[in-house]
Amino acid sequence: MKPPSLFLSLGSEARALLVVAWRGRLRGSAWLWMEVALAVLVLLLVIFQYDFPVARLTPIDNGAWVPGYGPAAEAFSFWGDYLTGTFIVSFGLIGAGLVAKRETWRRAGLAALLAATLAGIPGSTLRLTLGRPRPSATAAEAAAQLHRASPAEVVPLVSFGRSLRPSAPPDGFYGPHPTALLQGFPSGHATTSMATASALLVALPEIGIPATIGAIGVCWSRAWLGRHYLSDLVTGATLGLAFGLPLGAAARRRNEVEGGAKL
Repeated sequence: MKPPSLFLSLGSEARALLVVAWRGRLRGSAWLWMEVALAVLVLLLVIFQYDFPVARLTPIDNGAWVPGYGPAAEAFSFWGDYLTGTFIVSFGLIGAGLVAKRETWRRAGLAALLAATLAGIPGSTLRLTLGRPRPSATAAEAAAQLHRASPAEVVPLVSFGRSLRPSAPPDGFYGPHPTALLQGFPSGHATTSMATASALLVALPEIGIPATIGAIGVCWSRAWLGRHYLSDLVTGATLGLAFGLPLGAAARRRNEVEGGAKL
């Protein structure tokens, strides 16, 4: 297939997946989605209470480093990113599907790519605008990067009334700032890795099962390395699932329709 035809084919398939996902999962009763949103909010409020207890189990707070866990966590985080995770898996499946003439592979890869990309838009918007400190952040580092005279001047716009440790900035939302120290909520890694994995889990389980295990490992690594609180990870994973599951279902439904048409 020549490049122009390939791009047109992929574009047409992407549009079809979005249409099927919208009709099958995304469209529905406004009351139903309000109830789902309320349930998720309640869940997050409960999980929020466990942010600090979980963070204190990690090396970033108690200083205890379990041999071998650090490199493993770094590897999970590196390979679970959007470019090094979603891109490689998605385009690998798309390419393999083209070479082997397996439409199910190509469609699953495209669904995973769409899910991670679409989920990443609201996830990145929230992370960059809300400005929640990461567990590893210190008030001194934040003051230096924000050009404040002292750590005492690092004050959140919305305070949660707590700090992980005396040297940490108060937990809360600081608004948009050009520093990664204040870009913790939600986790971008959790969002895109879970979107990718959940789409594959439904569309192509033989790839989706190990991908989901990997996505869980990515979430663990972000907590272990002090990059995110538990609520950051759960919010990101939930956002990923919200896009991954319907797009994976759309890919599977199209596979079933095409399979039935060939019988």
